[in-house]
Amino acid sequence: MNRSTRFGGILGLCLCATSAHAISVYHVGNSLTWDSQPESIDSLATSQGYDHNFGHHIRCNSSLGQIVADPITTCVGPTSFGKYDSALSGHEWDAVTLQPFAAGGATLGSEADAALGLIADARSNSANADTRFYIYSAWGLRYQVFSHWNSPVVDDDDTAFGYGLGHSQLVYERVAASTDAEVFVIPVGEVMYELALAITAGDLPGYTSHTDLFRDHIHASYGLGRYAASVTTFATLYGDDLDGVYSEALGASTSAIVNEIVLDTLYADMARHGVPEPTSAAIILGSCSLLALRRNKQHHAPPCQT
Repeated sequence: MNRSTRFGGILGLCLCATSAHAISVYHVGNSLTWDSQPESIDSLATSQGYDHNFGHHIRCNSSLGQIVADPITTCVGPTSFGKYDSALSGHEWDAVTLQPFAAGGATLGSEADAALGLIADARSNSANADTRFYIYSAWGLRYQVFSHWNSPVVDDDDTAFGYGLGHSQLVYERVAASTDAEVFVIPVGEVMYELALAITAGDLPGYTSHTDLFRDHIHASYGLGRYAASVTTFATLYGDDLDGVYSEALGASTSAIVNEIVLDTLYADMARHGVPEPTSAAIILGSCSLLALRRNKQHHAPPCQT
């Protein structure tokens, strides 16, 4: 049975339904997490045949450290699950996403500590002993996509958290080494970087500049950027192969190219960070379908800097 669903007037995704599985996800982060459109992911999962429940704690332009220090302030109203201070320990979660960010004097050490504190909050509820935690690795600034993303980062707790891949990677490594919880990565920033390379190489028809991924200096564009963030998050959490998933705004052919880049990036990320071993039926596709879908990826060289 084919189903289609329209997302929030902006993102329309059409796909084939699969057998129902249940998953509960809580998102902690700022507007870049919100750019992944948790409500749209919910609609996508539901139309895909999953029983998806979600909550979120979104505080704009804030690091995890700032969110932990002030559990009251948000810029998006919470769902019925409430804000993180009551939601994480008060409910059972299959997955929790945590987004470090460069704000409020954040460092590698302080963001890792904040993430570990949130993990401890969730696991204070014995029902969350098997919860998987995901570092939501966001993207860089629009004008720094090629100059900063792969820049080396000093591996020191006092290093300021920044907008490159290495910053999220080092936070992930600190968190994973300091807890026996399962910790993985949602590589949205890596997907955005690969899309920027594809656009520059002329491999994404209809787009001429990496700036098409942005609506301002940092936030994802309402079409391409948000679509990429949404499907990356969805595919990571569910292990979904994105077969038949497309954005009505982008069109089926362009969406297929984006989906291919998403899956290629997820496979490469799994090789670095490991593959989730599912503890519930909700994630059972995660380690199977993506690994079965290894693509022959075209590696694009970054453009020359001037």
